[in-house]
Amino acid sequence: MMRKLNDFASLEILKQEKNVKKEADKVVMPERKSYFEKDYFSTVKFEDPSSSFTTNFTDAQVVRIIEKASNINVRRLAWEFQRIYHQNVDRAFMLRYILHTICNKLVSRYGSPMLTFIHDLNIQKRPDENFLPFPNLSEFTIDSHEPDFDTIKITKGWQTKYIGFEVSEYNSKPYMIVCDSRRYLQGRINELGYVEDDFINRMRFNIFEFLEGGECSYYGSIVNCKCSKCKKKLTNPDSIYFGMGPVCRGDIYRW
Repeated sequence: MMRKLNDFASLEILKQEKNVKKEADKVVMPERKSYFEKDYFSTVKFEDPSSSFTTNFTDAQVVRIIEKASNINVRRLAWEFQRIYHQNVDRAFMLRYILHTICNKLVSRYGSPMLTFIHDLNIQKRPDENFLPFPNLSEFTIDSHEPDFDTIKITKGWQTKYIGFEVSEYNSKPYMIVCDSRRYLQGRINELGYVEDDFINRMRFNIFEFLEGGECSYYGSIVNCKCSKCKKKLTNPDSIYFGMGPVCRGDIYRW
């Protein structure tokens, strides 16, 4: 609709109306929320000059993260440490070193923003997980894949989503995958917190809105996505990353 301007005063009124509309649009259109907007573990929290040991965590943060690890023995160490961390005993010192070392390795593997996201997940414990001591502490090693995380099951109303955390063998970058209840890959989120371009149209929900009011629990196994072409299960991190197995990827990228 065209509007006749009779003088400069009319022009100023029009400018003011446009500015008011811009401000209104800002209120209506919410800003895009990053999936990993918080970052707790990017700086060193504790340093021990006598042993050259540094860590990015507090004891409470370590326990909260390790409780979400997939290996039952690692979780038991966290529960035991939660009981004795304030005591001046050798066992507490040993557990502190082991658990902090695991978490520091997780930072290097997944990145501190993604580990912050995992730390903030309010996950229900399995009902059969009671405290049991882990006596053979000297036999425990921290060079294995034991600290890896379970798939997390999120239920809200009639909807179910699964999120898993992977490190791509393709480029060694951490990412989060989101699957629907039938294990079809819905989205892949990189270490910066952004949905990968080729998955933008599949992400029909906001993960934070889904988590709010949803019920989070362990699922207990790695996510087995289904290939978007042949529908077979995908277990390799690279295949999960692409959403297709190597044969189907070859069929598509051959030309």
